[in-house]
Amino acid sequence: MDKQEATEIGHYGVIGGVVKPVSRAKLSFAQPGVLLKVPEEGQMIKKGWLVAQQDDRQAQIALAEAEAALENARLAIETAEHEKSKTDRLLKEKIVAPIALTEANFDLKKAQAQLKIAQAGHVAAKLKLKQCKLIAPFKGVIVEVFGNIGEQSGPGNPVAEIVDLSRLEISVDIPLNATNNLKPGIQTAILSGTKKVGKAEVKVVLPLLDPASGLRRVIFRVIDADEMLTGRHVTLAPWN
Repeated sequence: MDKQEATEIGHYGVIGGVVKPVSRAKLSFAQPGVLLKVPEEGQMIKKGWLVAQQDDRQAQIALAEAEAALENARLAIETAEHEKSKTDRLLKEKIVAPIALTEANFDLKKAQAQLKIAQAGHVAAKLKLKQCKLIAPFKGVIVEVFGNIGEQSGPGNPVAEIVDLSRLEISVDIPLNATNNLKPGIQTAILSGTKKVGKAEVKVVLPLLDPASGLRRVIFRVIDADEMLTGRHVTLAPWN
């Protein structure tokens, strides 16, 4: 950055913002249920790990019933196909009237429709059982737990909050003329007061201006940190 640009930035004050995690989520179940397992605050979680679980006994029963209904529907298809084949043969031998074949075809179509219903019910039952488990969408640390074992849980009632502290960013609003030379990849120091506490890199320069302030939003990615920065307000050193 040249001297004029540095002066212009200084005219608008110190540029900085709050360091925030890129990924942060409050996790809740998609269906009502009683909690059987909850995480602990401070627990490190990897993507795909089990975070919390609901009582799934009813879901297990529903899945068993759906599997039985699916098997019954498949047997009904086999029966209907057998009856149609037999009716075809009897019709050729002129033992039954043509209406018998029409009825056999109708029974087969009805059995095929019932099979589709049973298949959909089986998929729904498997999903309901799967939704009894709360799986981590990304790696991180559990920063807060809202539910306890034995309590009711469900949509809109978070059980825990997970934060990925390994990926941090800083969003700042900068005067337009100070963003002329900014582009992804440019690096600068992160400061706490006058102390350097890390390094940031431009992630994206948004191609929009705030109509009220005339400022442009720039998002910096934290690429190195000497201290715990999450939640802290920091400033950015002039960049080259």
